[in-house]
Amino acid sequence: MLSAGDRTLARDSLVRLSDFPAGWTAAGKVTEGKGTTGLTKTQAAHLTSCLKVPASDIDTDADHWTSPSFSDTADAITVDDDVAVYPTVAKAAADYSTFSDPRTPGCLVNLMGPALEQQIGEQLQPGQKLGAVSSGSRPLGSYGTRSGDIELVVPIIEGSKEVPVYVDVIAILEGRVESTLTASSPGAPLPSTLGGQLAQAAATRMKSFR
Repeated sequence: MLSAGDRTLARDSLVRLSDFPAGWTAAGKVTEGKGTTGLTKTQAAHLTSCLKVPASDIDTDADHWTSPSFSDTADAITVDDDVAVYPTVAKAAADYSTFSDPRTPGCLVNLMGPALEQQIGEQLQPGQKLGAVSSGSRPLGSYGTRSGDIELVVPIIEGSKEVPVYVDVIAILEGRVESTLTASSPGAPLPSTLGGQLAQAAATRMKSFR
């Protein structure tokens, strides 16, 4: 059970609109829930099964907070943040290990692919269709205790043309707090400078959490 002070610090660890370049907007409000980085118990079970690791490696009872949705209408990029707080540093490290596992990008295709296909599919225009979802690790600087970026790519196909939609999942671990930034960027990958800027902002805020 988190103290009132811990809950405030955790909430304050989320990225905020001031962390983004000029022109970005925010919609919605901060919400609170249970489950590691927003995964449901079923999703967590699928991930640990895919990775062939103990179910206990993912703490589905961790307190977590989700930010408003941030967007840049000029480039149609959207970003949200989810901060999870674990009872111990060891628990947080075990959860991050499931993210950093080299098999995780492939597992996320099975875990997140159907939802992404449904979400993007609802926005398709006549004559467009979706291609196969792919994934891989993307270089990211060093932020917090540990950090990493997994990128999924969903291609939109229209005739001989293909427009990829990039979805980056950036995880930053700092002590017993973990921030997961999820960014969607159509046509071009999330700019690495923006990804690093947001990861640094998250890591800096989480350092105040003890």
